[in-house]
Amino acid sequence: MSGSASHRRPVLLSALLLAAIAVAWWAARRVEQGPVVVRREPVGVMGTSCTLVAVLPGGEAPRGAEALQAAEDELRRLEGLLSTWIDASEISGLNRARAGEEVPLSSDSLAVLRRAEELFRQTSGTFDITAGPLIDGWRRAAEAGRLPDSDELEALRASSRWQDLGLSDRGAVKARATTRVDIDGIAKGYAIDRAAEALRRAGAVGG
Repeated sequence: MSGSASHRRPVLLSALLLAAIAVAWWAARRVEQGPVVVRREPVGVMGTSCTLVAVLPGGEAPRGAEALQAAEDELRRLEGLLSTWIDASEISGLNRARAGEEVPLSSDSLAVLRRAEELFRQTSGTFDITAGPLIDGWRRAAEAGRLPDSDELEALRASSRWQDLGLSDRGAVKARATTRVDIDGIAKGYAIDRAAEALRRAGAVGG
């Protein structure tokens, strides 16, 4: 009896060892196939810090770099259209345009301007991208170490109003040359939404 038990003991130990190896292999496969997170911190996007993160299905880590590049490319493309700091952007071109001159705009620029107009009406004028001259006036006063006086502010505010900006299917027309838009309060949010869409198209399940 004891001899039979001693023969079974190595068999049992071998079976336990094989079971342990199988469990370890299964756990490793589970980890390997779990979600993969990749990240990138592109420099110089829209004048601020930027961190891109993509979550991909397990086993698709190589697609992470492609997804992040797609998102970064979309951010930089939109910056080239919407920036008020880049002279060649569409918005800068609109700000420089003469009164009555139709400025052709891309669907992205028009989408941002139309959404800004909706927000202007929804907030009873509190959110107003046509306050560009007023914002510039405050910047100049800050650089000079002073506060702008009330007459100066009133003149700046009167120089640019929503009623002086007309949008069409092709672009925009200003009624007065002094009309200027500053879309910094909405452009980054729009660009982030489009970058998220680029991540999804590239296969990311989160980000």
